[in-house]
Amino acid sequence: MKVGFFTVFRKDPQHYVLAERLTQSVRATMPGVEIVHFTDETSPAALGVDAVRRKPNGPMLERRLEHYADAEGEWLLLDTDVLLQADVRDVFAADFDVAVTDRQWPHLPPGVPATMPYNTGVVFSRSSAFWRAVLARWRAYPEPERDWLSEQRAVAEVIATDAFRVHVLPGVMYNYPPDDAHPGAHAKVLHFKGPRKALMLARTTARPGARPMPRGANEPLRVFIGYDPRQPVASAVAAHAVATRARGPVAITRLQLSQLPIARRGLTEFTYSRFLVPWLSGFTGWAVYLDADTLCLADVGELLAAAQANPVAPVHAVLGPQRFEWASVMVFDAARCAMLTPDAVENPALPLFDFAWAGEVGALPAAWNHLVGYDAPNPGAQLVHFTQGIPVWPETVRCEHAPAWHAERTAMMDSVSFGELMGSSVHARRMARA
Repeated sequence: MKVGFFTVFRKDPQHYVLAERLTQSVRATMPGVEIVHFTDETSPAALGVDAVRRKPNGPMLERRLEHYADAEGEWLLLDTDVLLQADVRDVFAADFDVAVTDRQWPHLPPGVPATMPYNTGVVFSRSSAFWRAVLARWRAYPEPERDWLSEQRAVAEVIATDAFRVHVLPGVMYNYPPDDAHPGAHAKVLHFKGPRKALMLARTTARPGARPMPRGANEPLRVFIGYDPRQPVASAVAAHAVATRARGPVAITRLQLSQLPIARRGLTEFTYSRFLVPWLSGFTGWAVYLDADTLCLADVGELLAAAQANPVAPVHAVLGPQRFEWASVMVFDAARCAMLTPDAVENPALPLFDFAWAGEVGALPAAWNHLVGYDAPNPGAQLVHFTQGIPVWPETVRCEHAPAWHAERTAMMDSVSFGELMGSSVHARRMARA
């Protein structure tokens, strides 16, 4: 048996987070089962899958049915908002072409259309011919009727033809939609359909498999800083501030677009390259991203510690009222950001700054992204962000924290005299003889 699910990045990146949790549950309950991600030509592979099957970009429901129609052999076909709580391979001991689940959920109000007696979020399939029949039936519908519910209608109509051997499983056991009052501990398969997705995320973040990977005691903290060749002094000062205040080793990398596998840019060259940080980290461990126009006034290790103290999300940021600045200071749990491949970051159709790809964003203390010109003055800020421009122009030279930035630039460019540093060296003696 194989497990397959369909999702594409361009429509709703949150489903990549759900797919990760689904995959973890399959690994825990059915070790060794192959997990396959059905998707389109441009979406990145979901985290933890064994294989990816692709079809051309197009209407998502049609592509999903096409994938199912090509799925030969025994398959458990799942929506991404599903969690397994038990091994269900024994279902295939029965004789059927397809096994579907009913909608007999006593804790939910009635009202399901008679044309949809089955829920297709959980299906056991032995017959690709069944899905080819469903696809043909679905394609015969008028265009306005081809919504997501129409798949379940088409499935019911094909079942009604009696052309296939059908086994109906109890939804209360194999496709149970839980809520706070009905957690579904008895069920083998949970389906967090509709508004229950937030409940799925809440339940799974505390699982050991979803916990972030700690940084090794001797591993430098990876810090990535945006870089724009039109203003190299900004990233140089930002890096100097980080390095001089860190109490442990740091590995600082500037995100120089000419060295990266993307060309996408916005107001700055690092507008989009910031989202490559997990990829540049090999999708392992933790990493910090900072805009070039920042000034770190505390140990950046404290920023990492703030994220690790509440490790419930793949990315952490200061969630202030200026949402467009959330991405200017980020802490990534890189292993949980596998959707952020270069192809995904390069794709102009993907709204990276809305964080839908993450599913949830952990909150960092406000002092770690103090927005000069937007936030009320804060002399105790731990990280100052000159988002309106570093204080080198007449328009910004008198802004809050400008003296601290200029002091940092002076320190960065400073040096003792030649005699103090080189006076006793072989080089000084050689130069004296010249």
